[in-house]
Amino acid sequence: MNPLVYHVASGHCFFTGIALLIAAALCGLREEALWQRAAWFALVFGALAVVISSTAIPYWLYAVAVAATLPWFSVRYQKDWQHWAPHAMIATWLFAATAEVPYHAMPPLKRFFSLKLTVLGDSVTAGVDGDEKSETWPKILAREQDLDVQDISHVDETAASRSSECKRLRQLRNSSLSKSAATICSVRRRRLSSIAT
Repeated sequence: MNPLVYHVASGHCFFTGIALLIAAALCGLREEALWQRAAWFALVFGALAVVISSTAIPYWLYAVAVAATLPWFSVRYQKDWQHWAPHAMIATWLFAATAEVPYHAMPPLKRFFSLKLTVLGDSVTAGVDGDEKSETWPKILAREQDLDVQDISHVDETAASRSSECKRLRQLRNSSLSKSAATICSVRRRRLSSIAT
């Protein structure tokens, strides 16, 4: 994937925008023309990055962030605002970033050491010929993911007959299936229904 597309789609663009907005607030504290131009450049591209990211923080937080940013525009004309406006802008955008960070942390996944999978399917899952030597997707899944897959799909079965079998398995789930087992009912039209996890 294109790195720029990934940067936007992943939501990282939001943090880039916040970094540029904070840089704008800091550059705006300097009197030199070069720093002032850099501040406006960082502000425009920072705001653009935040908008493009489409990050779903609460609207009230966006409103507070915009309200805290607006006084920064008047710092050049209201010199007494220079003591608090940039700091309020920085603090608000840092709070917005802090509120978003937990959603980018990957939760730890529990590893199952003996995961078993039962596949209940019709002729599409069993293979067109019904030949046991044919390469069906349950066999590929078992090989590539190192899983214990029990494939009980049949060629002459239909979606309706498999649906009743799924209901029966749902009832037997607590008694015959272990907690580390999973059952997939695969029917025509490529519907997958997870029965037990």
